[in-house]
Amino acid sequence: MDTIAGRRKQRASAARLLLSLHASGNLDSPEIWTWDAVDRLPAWCLASSQERRAIQLTCGALLLSPEIRFWIQKPLLSGIQQLLGDSQFEQIIEHADAMKLPREPLADFIVESGINLADAGVEALDLLLMTTGATVLKATVHESLPREMLSASLGPGIGEVTPSAASTLLKAAMALFEAQSKSLAVTV
Repeated sequence: MDTIAGRRKQRASAARLLLSLHASGNLDSPEIWTWDAVDRLPAWCLASSQERRAIQLTCGALLLSPEIRFWIQKPLLSGIQQLLGDSQFEQIIEHADAMKLPREPLADFIVESGINLADAGVEALDLLLMTTGATVLKATVHESLPREMLSASLGPGIGEVTPSAASTLLKAAMALFEAQSKSLAVTV
């Protein structure tokens, strides 16, 4: 966390979650959960399943944004826009270069996904973004934390991303969500 208030908020959320898991008998190895471990948790670990899905889709789109920007097939672009929402889609496509995101080798991700982009529908694009997003989020889990347990809800990933690239992509995704929530607050 970047601020003291942010750290306190994350610790409180983590404590509530860990206590509920412990009370239900679903917390393996409670002794590993020190404040240092809690401070290493990526924000997505404490998000609701709906928020985590949105973060995962956005991380996948950010990772693939250099490739997506060159797609010319309207159904592909419309499918991605439908999955992300208009605002997120526009921000990712229009500002992909300005965000100075890490550029990972992308062709392997798409090939490894097994998705034929020529006839991909929204479900296939959802799978592509979710699997690449899972790869990004899994790489943000600190090596001292139980990676398999924390990332089990993400589903399978494809390819590999360095932890530093994953962290940058996650920060960019969270910044997009923060900007979107501020924009919504202004219009209300």
